[in-house]
Amino acid sequence: MKYAEIKENDTVNCMEGITVSLFMSGCPHHCKNCFNQITWNPNYGTEIEIDKLCDELNNLINAYNVHRDFSILGGEPLAEYNRKNTQYIIQQIKYKNPNILIYLWSGYTLGELQLMNDDSINYILSSVDYLIDGRFEDDKKDLKLKMRGSSNQNVYQRINGKLNLINV
Repeated sequence: MKYAEIKENDTVNCMEGITVSLFMSGCPHHCKNCFNQITWNPNYGTEIEIDKLCDELNNLINAYNVHRDFSILGGEPLAEYNRKNTQYIIQQIKYKNPNILIYLWSGYTLGELQLMNDDSINYILSSVDYLIDGRFEDDKKDLKLKMRGSSNQNVYQRINGKLNLINV
């Protein structure tokens, strides 16, 4: 698989604290003025065996005796060509770190994802603690928003096993 970047001490892509953030390669949305256009190409980035990547991510998450959560961004982690890898990565992270919070950004809305009725997406939606959904819309850009770039995007938090829309 290919990934665009790993940030081992990311304080931006989470509610609070520190995350290890994985930026996936490839995005079909091509949002105008996207902050990360370099990730649109699914062939961009570092080629790595997925098990090696999972080992590297788990090592970073557990480095220096500092609690880190995990964020998956893009590109588009839920593009058809990334779904199974995203699912596998989440499974491996949760297996080694059952109490970790997982954040996932997707240009697809929660409703669009639910309509896809895809086994990988269904697993991912049942496993992430936070979902930030919706395409970036340049005319709704708002730099004051936490965890999102435009006001049309939503933040969902897993509460009692269900993703619930929250105000942040």
